Amino acid sequence: MSDLIRLEHGQLPWKPTVDSQNIRVYDEYDIPLTGVIQQDGCFYLFNCSAGRLQLGSMWFYNLISSADLAALDDLEGEEFETRFRSIRLNGPARIALSLRNEGLVVDVDAADMKEHLPSALDELVNRFERYAETISRGRQEVQELRSSMVPEPA
Repeated sequence: MSDLIRLEHGQLPWKPTVDSQNIRVYDEYDIPLTGVIQQDGCFYLFNCSAGRLQLGSMWFYNLISSADLAALDDLEGEEFETRFRSIRLNGPARIALSLRNEGLVVDVDAADMKEHLPSALDELVNRFERYAETISRGRQEVQELRSSMVPEPA
């Protein structure tokens, strides 16, 4: 059993595999932003750390013990935040990048970040560029269609 969560590219960040289950949601705004996932008998804290509700976002996944899960359930306010930060900063973590309409696109083991993050970011930039090109082409096609539908002045 690995301490790192399994992620499937194309899946939603808060449901990173078809067999993972959402156990808790601590923060949400249209989508779950912070919570706990169960996968393969283990609990993982997930958190959108950057890009909330943007085109692209960064997600952290940390293994969490059942004792930490119970503690989070009993805490509020600053005590919750302190325990949450402690879990996020300690132990193994997987960092993933997600694109709207594409789901998870790249992920790295936080321990390997120095080695793998540059290639992960290159992949993300390439996907952003392709996504922007698709949007631009779609807008151009809509404008051309509108122009063809407007009658010429008599």
